[in-house]
Amino acid sequence: MPKQPTFEASQRHFPIGAVVNALTVAIGSLIGLFFKHQIDHSYQGILFQAIGLGVMLMGIQMGLKVPGKHWVVLMLGLLFGTLTGLYLDLVGTLGSIASHLKVLFQVEDPNFSQGLVTAFIIFCIGAMTIIGSLEEGLKGNRTIILTKSVLDGFTAMLLSGAYGIGVMFSIIPLFIFQSSITISAYYLHRWLKEDDLNLISGVGGILIVGIGLEMLEIKDIALEDMLPALLFAPVIYRIFDKLNVIKRLSS
Repeated sequence: MPKQPTFEASQRHFPIGAVVNALTVAIGSLIGLFFKHQIDHSYQGILFQAIGLGVMLMGIQMGLKVPGKHWVVLMLGLLFGTLTGLYLDLVGTLGSIASHLKVLFQVEDPNFSQGLVTAFIIFCIGAMTIIGSLEEGLKGNRTIILTKSVLDGFTAMLLSGAYGIGVMFSIIPLFIFQSSITISAYYLHRWLKEDDLNLISGVGGILIVGIGLEMLEIKDIALEDMLPALLFAPVIYRIFDKLNVIKRLSS
C-alpha cells in the first residue's frame, strides 16, 4: 500500500505564509493609522536589532544543516550565483522594476501611491521573501516566512504612520507575488532530491545571515545579486554527482 502523504506535505502547496503575511501587514497598517501621532519612531531601531539577532540565529541554524561533504558545492554555488547576479545587475534591475511600479500605481493621491509602492518593495523585493516562500513550498517549513510576517507587521505600523492607507493596500500584490513562488516551488518538489533541498536551505541560511547583518546595520550586502545561488547550488550538485565528484570529496 502506498504511503499516504502527511497533512503537512499535502498542505505545502497552500500559501499559508502569504496569507499570514498579508494579515500582519493589514493589522500593522491599521494599528499605525490608529496611533499615527502616538507611535514613537525611536523604538524602530531597537525593535529591528532584536529581530535582526533572531534572524541571524535562524540563518546560522539553516546553514549548519548542510552536510560537510556539500560545502564545496555550496561555496561554488554562491560564487557562480553571485557572479551571475552581478552580470545581470539584479540590484539595478529590481530598482528599475520599482521605478516602473511607481509609475504604474500613480493615482491622484500621491501619498497613497507612494505608500503602496514603497511597502510592496520593502515587503516583497528581498531575499527573505523568496527564501521563505521557497522553504514553504519545497519543505513545508514556514519559519522564515512567518518570521518575516512579524517583521513586516512592525514595519507596516511605521510605514502607515508616514504614508497612510496605501501601505495596507500593498497586501494585494504581496499575496500574489509570495503565493506564486510558494505554489511553483511545491510543484518543483517532486523533481528535487533531499540533497538539493538541503543545499537550497543552506544557501538561504547564508543569505538570511546577511539580512541579519543588514538589520543590525553592521554591513550593507548586495543580497539580490546572490539570489541566483539558490539555483546554482543544486545544479552544481547534480553535475558533481554525475561525475562522482561528491564521493571523491567525502572519501
